[in-house]
Parts: sequence; C-alpha cells; structure tokens
Amino acid sequence: MEWKRQRRSFESLVLQSANVLFSTANSGDLSRLVADHAQFDWVIIEEAAKATGPELLAPLLLSMRRLLIGDHNQLPPFDTDRILAFLSDQSKVADAVSESNSLVGGIFHEFGLDELLEIVDDGEELSRTCLAAKRAVRMFESLVVPELEWGAANANRRQVATELLKQHRMHPAIASVISECFYDKRLRNGQGVEERFAIETPPFEVLDAVLDSPIVIVDMPYVQRQAGAAEELPLYHNPAEVEAVIRVLSRLRPTTDKNGNRPSLAVLSPYGEQVDRLHLALENAVSDRLRQLSGFEGPSRSRVTKERSIRFRAVRPTSLSSRSFATTTTSENTRSASSDDGAE
Repeated sequence: MEWKRQRRSFESLVLQSANVLFSTANSGDLSRLVADHAQFDWVIIEEAAKATGPELLAPLLLSMRRLLIGDHNQLPPFDTDRILAFLSDQSKVADAVSESNSLVGGIFHEFGLDELLEIVDDGEELSRTCLAAKRAVRMFESLVVPELEWGAANANRRQVATELLKQHRMHPAIASVISECFYDKRLRNGQGVEERFAIETPPFEVLDAVLDSPIVIVDMPYVQRQAGAAEELPLYHNPAEVEAVIRVLSRLRPTTDKNGNRPSLAVLSPYGEQVDRLHLALENAVSDRLRQLSGFEGPSRSRVTKERSIRFRAVRPTSLSSRSFATTTTSENTRSASSDDGAE
C-alpha cells in the first residue's frame, strides 16, 4: 500500500538523519541497515549476555568499534539450556539436519544447509560444528571468559575485557550472598555503601524477630508430596503461598521518611493468576496496616516500584544510533567486552 511505502521512506530518513538511535538487537531496521552497508562510529550493546550470537550479529556488523556490556552470571539468553542440550547430542543434530532437507525452503540450502548435509556423516566435523554452535548461543560468555583468563595470566598486555566488581545498590548482606554464589567472593561494596546502610532508617518496622534480616526465605512445602500447599484450579495459583505473603506483611509496619512519604511495596510473582489472587487478598485484608502496605494499584501483571521497596516473590514450586553512535538493548553489569578493530 502507498501509505506503507511512504512510512518506510520516512523511517529511513529519520534513521539516516538522527544523531542517536536506539534499537533492540533483533530489530528489522538493523537488517536493513546492514543490507545498505551502513556504518557507525560506535555500537554499544547493553545486556549483551542475554542475547544469542545470531541476535548480536546485526549490531556487530554496523561498526568496527563495539562495546558489549553484560553479565553472563545473570540470566542467559532465553531457552539456551534446551538448545545447548540438543547441540550436545550429535545424533539428534544429525537427525534434525537430515529431516530438514525436505522441510525447509531453497534459501536455507543457499545459506548453509547444504554444507551441514555434507558433514552430517562426518562425526569429527559435526562435533566441531556443534561446538562452534554452542559457543555462538552464548556468544558474550564465549568471548569474555577466555579473555579474562588470558588477561589474568598476562597482566602487561592490553585487555579487551574487564570486570566491574564494585556494587553500590544492594544491601551488603545481599551483596555478600551474590558475591559468594556467583562471583567467587570477588564482588565488593563500593565506597560508603556499608556506612549508608548502617545509618539509613529502614522504610518499615519489623514486628517479628524472625523477619529482621535483609534476606528472608519462607520455605514452602513441596506441593506434589505434602498436602495443604498444592496449586488449585485455575492453574498457576497457590493459596498457601498467598497466605504466607499475607502473614509476612502482617508483621511489618511502614514508616515515613523525613518528607512524610511512605515506602512502596512490590509483591512479585511470575504467574498472572497468582498476581490476581495476591492483589485480591491484599485488598480484602482486614488489618488497616495491610491495606497501607498493599503495593498493587490494579490487576496489571507488572508494576514499577519506587527506589525504596520491599520485595517478596511468590513462585510455583515444581533503533540504533546515528552515523555517529549506535546503541542496542538486549543491574549494574559486572562484565564488559570491547572491540576496536577500526581504532586509529
């Protein structure tokens, strides 16, 4: 249609003339810019560890100078465990490649399928191909980890990757758990963090000594084996966990800051039905204190909270820059890698 053509022309004009453009890593605009041989002074990819190699490919092709920011110790790219398990089984890979010959279009044969069909019976070559594919799935980790190891053994050489091992946001007790579990006890508190949390007045009073800790874990019964804590219909809601949240909140009392502001509250669940049940339970709570603590403002599935918040978790137990600058989006990240192939 004519209006679609005009819209595309306008979008193209904006992309060509803007000073700073932002985009997701898998945007169709990136593919068009790559096809047009567009080049930028810099490409910056944020949360790069959550993107697969194919998702990173387009933005990486748009500049000879790249900055990747991410943390492979946080959430990996979606569904990578299943993909990596598949690539680790060469027989399954061989079967999939063989069956795909009659299922996919000719364009796939032109862009690699014919090569895969040729090596499917060569166990050694197929093993190398699967290994390369596994590295591409978690490309950021594949690039950064060897570089960090090499840099540690060769301190005098120029390092392409570096780690940011000071945190400024978390309570020191929470940071200690994160540091020990994910960073080999190397994550440290920034200057003044411990002092700030030591003198800062908490946004709530604790009425139960059991809850008087920066981290509290409520251990729920295993729903498939113990009665009284199972999920109920409709699926993805658990009344026992809702009750546990209500009990915890009944033992907290909000305070006010020097400006008279009350704290915000976030009760988080990955399931929409559980969110609805939590919202209803908080609304129906008899205690006035619980009504004040209710952190939901409607039946929405997610809510952005203020800087100071109390967080609980109920779970089910079973556009690009201009020609000068390009930024793509895929915690304060603790890993970064840069490439400056076109540096002067």
